[in-house]
Amino acid sequence: METTQNLSEHAQQIHDHYESLLAENYTWMLGDFEDRVSQAEKLFDSLDLPTEGTALDLGCGSGIQSLALARRGLNVTAVDVSPTLLKELNERVGDQSIETVQEDMIYYAGQEDAAERFDVIVCMGDTLTHLQSTARVFTLIEHLRDYRLNENGRLIFTFRDLSEDRTGTDRILPVRLEDEKLMLTFLEYLPTRVGVHDIILNKTADGWDVQKSSYDKLRLSLADIRATLMAYKFTVDREDESDGLCTIAATLPPKPEPKM
Repeated sequence: METTQNLSEHAQQIHDHYESLLAENYTWMLGDFEDRVSQAEKLFDSLDLPTEGTALDLGCGSGIQSLALARRGLNVTAVDVSPTLLKELNERVGDQSIETVQEDMIYYAGQEDAAERFDVIVCMGDTLTHLQSTARVFTLIEHLRDYRLNENGRLIFTFRDLSEDRTGTDRILPVRLEDEKLMLTFLEYLPTRVGVHDIILNKTADGWDVQKSSYDKLRLSLADIRATLMAYKFTVDREDESDGLCTIAATLPPKPEPKM
């Protein structure tokens, strides 16, 4: 697999997993695309995000959040390492204001000479757990604060709660099951990470074709992300957990005026 510019070894592993298996099946795996966009629109409504300005979608995938933000009236920059997913997003853009960038999100966020800051930044789905360590999560949040988010800008994270170990056959998860295509995931729990083993079976004229690949996800907790955001001077506006998916939204207050 070709190495992509500016990727760490771990990020390259994620990239290779997506390009060899997951990217071409990503939108199918999630189910009805427009329904997913509608869910994102409802979430952004509930968070009272602005209806004008700029937004950054980190780990944009095939564009669920990017399209929801653009339909809201925001000018969106959508960042992902997967050329396959970015191609799919570009095919969906139409007349929406979305610019796509193929880049590692840590590298993109950490460009000190970046000219553009954003009013809204989202990192959703399970993108945050793709980072190599909690230290890299801290680095991302610091970069977004220092170089990418406007004062009074909103930051939204969602991620899967993997803090509780599954055991036995509970580690085998059916992702999507159709008559001629199946996807299953097996989870392998480690102290700080979860090994994710994806298996996709396609029915052919000669039987079942099996594709499989694996990568690691980071085990994050809502409490840890909240504490980190607060340590970096964000104000946490909302947090909740539903069906194992954590959502946390925060605002970056203006810097205090220097004392005379």
